Amino acid sequence: METNPATESKRPLRQVAPGVFVDPGRCTVPEGRRVLLLDEAGYASIGLTPAQQKTLFRLSECGKILIYRVAPRVTLLDAESWRQHLRRVADDPWYWENADNMNAYRGTYSGEG
Repeated sequence: METNPATESKRPLRQVAPGVFVDPGRCTVPEGRRVLLLDEAGYASIGLTPAQQKTLFRLSECGKILIYRVAPRVTLLDAESWRQHLRRVADDPWYWENADNMNAYRGTYSGEG
């Protein structure tokens, strides 16, 4: 039987992408913040690591969040789109079981990261 880290943890983890879980309590993006620079500190503030950059690009490509490439090494995350995505996956624990959501994510490939 497959285990689900979201139900095994004492904290309510959110599956932000297939197999990628974050602790919303560790997401420290201030509520008034509009964009977030995706550097090491930026990734930490949303509960991810720079190694998970591809996950964010895939979420952006399938329309779940907004990311802006403003220069070759400068990427910004629309903070509100991230908060909305966290709410969507919190409200629907089966969000990634939905075929439309899963197929949209699987149909993306980012050469970034």
